[in-house]
Amino acid sequence: MVSNKHNKTIDMLQWIVQKYIENPLIVMNRKFDLRQWVLITDWNPLTVWMYAEPYIRFPASDFSFDNINNRYAHLSNNSVAKNANMVSCQHEIEGNMWALS
Repeated sequence: MVSNKHNKTIDMLQWIVQKYIENPLIVMNRKFDLRQWVLITDWNPLTVWMYAEPYIRFPASDFSFDNINNRYAHLSNNSVAKNANMVSCQHEIEGNMWALS
């Protein structure tokens, strides 16, 4: 809810829209995302620090377009994955993560 200068309440909906990748890269039958932490401590001169250990996050279920509403196959968020039933996986990936270092 946002109030304008006349004190009227306005309901606001927020949306995020993006194109779904039709042909995602797959590892052990699962989609994935890469995470790399960086810290910028100065803009002039540009000073960027990179954490030495990037990691890969996996959804809790094997990927399939058969059920686009299956959040456990399409989202690699750890908060979502921890509630998944692991029976729909061909390969177990411990913690749904891999460290790259």
